[in-house]
Amino acid sequence: MDELYHDPDSDIIDQYLMNRLTEGEREEVAKRMEKDEAFRKRVDEVRAVKQLVLAHERKNIWAKLQKEEQSFQSQPGGRQAFFIPRIAYYAAAALVVVAIGVTWFMNQQDDSKLFTAYYKPYEELKFQRSRGGGNLEAAVLQAVELYHEQKYQEVISSLEKLDPKDDRVYFVMGLAYLGEKNFENALENFNQVSEDFDQADVFHWYKALTLIALGKNDDAKVSLDKIDSRIFPVNTLKNRIFEEN
Repeated sequence: MDELYHDPDSDIIDQYLMNRLTEGEREEVAKRMEKDEAFRKRVDEVRAVKQLVLAHERKNIWAKLQKEEQSFQSQPGGRQAFFIPRIAYYAAAALVVVAIGVTWFMNQQDDSKLFTAYYKPYEELKFQRSRGGGNLEAAVLQAVELYHEQKYQEVISSLEKLDPKDDRVYFVMGLAYLGEKNFENALENFNQVSEDFDQADVFHWYKALTLIALGKNDDAKVSLDKIDSRIFPVNTLKNRIFEEN
């Protein structure tokens, strides 16, 4: 058992899944996953275990809180009699979630039924090559090719060092982070895209999915309302959001 807890791979996998690595460290892990199938399977197994543990603990917490709520409501003397233990109980429940890993919880919303049901990589991603486009355009077009190969970390690494950046860069980086299920960074990049971006409908669709994955359904509706194209099932998704709420 001691060897398990001191296994360097276990530490690095845990830090990777909790999004606590630097960009360089994440890139190294991604490269190793590409080359080492056994390591990649181990990452997938640890991710699956964490999801199961989190789901189990959340279910237990809410079941206990519901039972406590019923007990609280049935007690004579009302709220004053049970104020302190009630607060303590909620605090204890919160600590359980923290012990599991609040960072993991915030960054692993890919179990969202809505996100899973509606997300797929943007297969039509492309930009027109312009005459004299320069180094930035060349980098973007190369990143698009990498995106279609689902080499998301390579996309991110190639674009994040560009200065200055434009709407195309932020959009493609957002898509790449979304492919990595790194929703916070995906949203950060999508928020940099200007309103006059020439692929507005597609942009708002993927931004809406990112917001849904983060549990920001009201903000997702705002993005969905900005979509004019009928190629996206906007109304259906908005109805599903309403049902979820």
